[in-house]
Amino acid sequence: MRNVFVLLADGLRADCLSSSAERTFVSRYRGEEIARTPNLDRLLDRGTRFDAAYASGSEPLPSFATLVTGCHPPRHGVRCPCHPLEPDVVTLWEAFAAAGYRTILANPPEGADVLGIARGCESVFHGSDREFFEFLASDPGRPVLVMAYFSDVDIPYLHSEEPPSPGYLDDYLAEIHAFSRRYAIEIDVRPEAEGEPERLAALWRILDANLFSRGLAHPVESQLPLYFKGIAKFDSGRLAGFLKALEGTPASLDAVLAFSSLSAKAVFRPAGAPGDLFLGGTPPVEGATRVPLGLVAPGLPPLARLGTPVGLVDLAPTLAELAGIDLGSGRLQGRSLVRLARGESGEIGRERPCYMEHGLVALEGNYASFLARSRESGSPAPHRCLVGTRALVSGRMKYVEAGDQVRQEDLAVPADEEFVRRLYGRVLARWPAEQEMATWLDRIRREQTDRLGLLGLVLRQAKIENKYRLYDLEADPEERVNLLALDEERFAPIAARLQEALVRITLDLPEGASVSEWTTITPSARLPPDGS
Repeated sequence: MRNVFVLLADGLRADCLSSSAERTFVSRYRGEEIARTPNLDRLLDRGTRFDAAYASGSEPLPSFATLVTGCHPPRHGVRCPCHPLEPDVVTLWEAFAAAGYRTILANPPEGADVLGIARGCESVFHGSDREFFEFLASDPGRPVLVMAYFSDVDIPYLHSEEPPSPGYLDDYLAEIHAFSRRYAIEIDVRPEAEGEPERLAALWRILDANLFSRGLAHPVESQLPLYFKGIAKFDSGRLAGFLKALEGTPASLDAVLAFSSLSAKAVFRPAGAPGDLFLGGTPPVEGATRVPLGLVAPGLPPLARLGTPVGLVDLAPTLAELAGIDLGSGRLQGRSLVRLARGESGEIGRERPCYMEHGLVALEGNYASFLARSRESGSPAPHRCLVGTRALVSGRMKYVEAGDQVRQEDLAVPADEEFVRRLYGRVLARWPAEQEMATWLDRIRREQTDRLGLLGLVLRQAKIENKYRLYDLEADPEERVNLLALDEERFAPIAARLQEALVRITLDLPEGASVSEWTTITPSARLPPDGS
């Protein structure tokens, strides 16, 4: 029984490693001499690296749930940072504990406890890395499964109970000084504020109100230097120290070691914003979902790099196989990467569709108050969630569809108002405005259309609004040219094949099940069946 260690960053893009095969993003924003990751590069060189690995989306909690269950979000249930894990899904914590493992989750992402992602974990540890290794050594008699989460790369450094990496807040403060001098803005920045991350964040918001919203400075210019510095400091500080301490423990001998990130960040312009921002929580564009992934284990080749698209959904079966644990295959959607890493016949070039999605949330108050109310009540507090975008990568092609899948039960809800609300949420990924709601309810009540007729109209509106998109990632890695808009007749068959796989995952249908009645990428859009 091998020990298993999984190291998880937050917000770390795959192309920001100094050994990345693709550094266009870093060079474009003049970060080549800043974003240096020698320690992480050495770690990944010890095993097999997957250069086209995908998180489940740009939010850490849904991706974390995917990692610990081997299931996609529609099956495990964490489709936004507020939805809980489904009760019938088995976690790695539960499976490894049943095999006699000691299971530890160190410094988890905020909200993991509320959503049930740590279900079955023996110990949820909060503290410094030094305290963690003391805790690890306190019970050496059992094999361990450890997942350690690092938020150091996230900008700004606000969400961890760990102290910041040395010099991190100094850089943050220096950036604020530089911007205030450049634009002659009076901002009270006291030296004693260096130890107050919340105060520094408030000062940054002042800059945002005075500069970015007025178009006086480009937000990306201020964010990316800190991001690149954060990567370098994480690599040379926190990560280097953790790896050195780990190598000094008996538990590291012949252990399985995995490294990845639960999400990434991308340059993105939200609706209504005056310019681009660098942020997480975006739709599943490449920069926000491509993450580093490496496996170090006995029997896996070192210095190996593979370009086959894989996902965090594949980590659960992979870690279980390397540890000699049988997870069964009844509910798993991920596939073990062991044979692919070893280059076994039939694995190289085998299609492995990678699914990702992005959830939209409406809360009463902010996320911190949501978590507080949830912990007080013992279950997630009231909220509204929509799936804003779903995407599937297969080989070089990426299919993107706004909204969620319309289901038979949506057509059968008793109230017309709830039907219209669900229809807009599923197809157009938004809640209907009051006037839209009134218009459609009036048409239904006057029998100018029925529910299937309304569904057809909304599906056609979705097509007009460019809700269905297809990209060739090899020729167009930045997803600028929608091939369906360019030549629908030529590319519709490819999109239809990928949409079928997308529908199958979203509706949690078995492999091989027919989904043609639910697809819409056809010369004349099909509608869901009336019945069955």
